[in-house]
Amino acid sequence: MFDNLLNMKPTIFLIFTLYSTLAFSQIRTPEAYISFSGFYNSDLKSNTYFNLAAGAELFTYKFIAPEIDATFYFGSNAEESFSSWVGGLGPKLFLDDTAVRYALIPKYHWGNQASERDEASSENTAITQKATQKFNFWSFSLGDKFSGRERKGKTGIYLTYTGFDAGKTLNQLATDNQTEMANNVNTRAIGLTVRLLTGFSKHRKEP
Repeated sequence: MFDNLLNMKPTIFLIFTLYSTLAFSQIRTPEAYISFSGFYNSDLKSNTYFNLAAGAELFTYKFIAPEIDATFYFGSNAEESFSSWVGGLGPKLFLDDTAVRYALIPKYHWGNQASERDEASSENTAITQKATQKFNFWSFSLGDKFSGRERKGKTGIYLTYTGFDAGKTLNQLATDNQTEMANNVNTRAIGLTVRLLTGFSKHRKEP
């Protein structure tokens, strides 16, 4: 049932987010951010993979701040490597408590992923196997954003679940002696995200 919710069509969700942006974009000026995330997954030989993201909170209105971003996922699994560029769109929902903002961020992602493995042929020449695929998934982040007196230099720390699954392409690289290992790869995982955020105006109080 949970997988069905993650894979449901995001049409209503996207329409709601875009409508909110048009309706309230003049209320607060945008804030830009960069973030780094690390995830633990025991299906990978390295046990970890990472992402880097850059995006913006389009505006802030009461308890909502819609976000849009671009994220690069990357990691490895023994001789194999994978990477992916994805776009993201979703509302940040928050509750303020003095200098700390508690936030929940459900986000829909779409993009392309690729995996590859270098191996030697019988003629001792290098052969690179590659697999690519379009895909989409959801992520959910829960955590705090620590605010300063000015709009610049805020930091957020979040516990993040990602539905990113590099197995969609890693599993296509299976060989006869690796089929059991490769076909079990599923990289949905929980990890930690650190976000640095700044705004386009220096002086304003947090809403």
